[in-house]
Amino acid sequence: MLKRPVGLAEAVNDEVSAKRPFSLAEAVNDEVSAKSAASVARAPKLTKHPRPTTREGARGVTVWVDKEVFRALKRLAADEDKNMQQIMFDAINALFRSHKMARIAGPKEGIGG
Repeated sequence: MLKRPVGLAEAVNDEVSAKRPFSLAEAVNDEVSAKSAASVARAPKLTKHPRPTTREGARGVTVWVDKEVFRALKRLAADEDKNMQQIMFDAINALFRSHKMARIAGPKEGIGG
């Protein structure tokens, strides 16, 4: 069984080696199909839950902690009347401050506010 050529040059080589008549239309159609498939592959992935625009340019950081640590963080957030994201911004800024770095963690327009 012959494989279907992808590019025009491959089509010519395959046609010659297979000793069957060369079809320019078939080769061009294959080339167009390959380019269409490539452009579809580069299209943004549609998801069930698209990323909110407020998260554009932001990156997620995940940390796995014990149950006790998680409960303590939630308790602290409740005591401070803050959400978990605001508590984490405070923690990140404390880490930066301890290393004499600029305090840059914090909400951008609508993030964790």
